[in-house]
Amino acid sequence: SGDPTYITSHNGARSLVMKVERDELVEEMLKVYIAHQQWS
Repeated sequence: SGDPTYITSHNGARSLVMKVERDELVEEMLKVYIAHQQWS
């Protein structure tokens, strides 16, 4: 869709995301990204 906030409905992903607060979701995504980022 081109929308960076678009959530697919595949395997009920959209329904699951609706149960979580957006701020909490972004916080967890950033934690995982930072933990797995290999800084050069």
